[in-house]
Amino acid sequence: MAEKDPLWTTDDDTPIKVELVEGLSRKQLRAKANKCFWLADTRGALERPGHITEAQFYMSELDRRHDSWISLRDFVLEIIVIFLIGGEIIMAYKQEKEQTQEFNAQQVVLQNLEKSSEATLNTLEKQLGISYDPSVIVKFVATQKLDVLNNGRTNITLWGSKLNNQPPDFLKVPSVLPPNAGYEFSADTLFKQASQLFAKQGSFSVPYEVFIKNELGNKFVVDCTLTYAAGITGSTIVTQINFITRLDWTGK
Repeated sequence: MAEKDPLWTTDDDTPIKVELVEGLSRKQLRAKANKCFWLADTRGALERPGHITEAQFYMSELDRRHDSWISLRDFVLEIIVIFLIGGEIIMAYKQEKEQTQEFNAQQVVLQNLEKSSEATLNTLEKQLGISYDPSVIVKFVATQKLDVLNNGRTNITLWGSKLNNQPPDFLKVPSVLPPNAGYEFSADTLFKQASQLFAKQGSFSVPYEVFIKNELGNKFVVDCTLTYAAGITGSTIVTQINFITRLDWTGK
């Protein structure tokens, strides 16, 4: 049996909130995870799954912070590269200026360097922006769920979704999805409605939207089309992503 960590004495029965978890240090998150594992080891079999799940939640938060640190590190390295390139441009300009004595030649060199510098900075800025552009895959799985998968290179936060003309379904707690991680929405109601309409009309397609944020806090809408398809081997929902656009979905 694991020994009780003194940090556990600071815990209480306060319900878990986003603000509470964000305010915990890495040391406190580890202590809470250890406490949950200790409770799972000492309590009854009925309580064990709940404590294990809570421990995994704290461990996922630790992993998310680690991934965020890596993203910040990469961003800082890219900024350093920009400064290094800028330094090289300045050195090149000084060398050209020392080699020429004529004013007109100096002006030509200066203009060329300014254009080169601007083009280089614009390219780097575009590359930095692209690294945070979200890429999402939406697919229907055999358990009659819609799986939203983060196919990008940085974390995204999933806030909710909207089917056709129904009210938007926002998550009580937004889900942070690291690269290659996914979240499943139930599609039972959609599947039943689709099969009924397909029997009457022969086809059934509806719009579907997913609301996300990237690591910079920018809001995006993933616009999809869901189509019910019936075949010899069974029925399924075919998903198609039309576009991902930066859009404020707060008022939906």
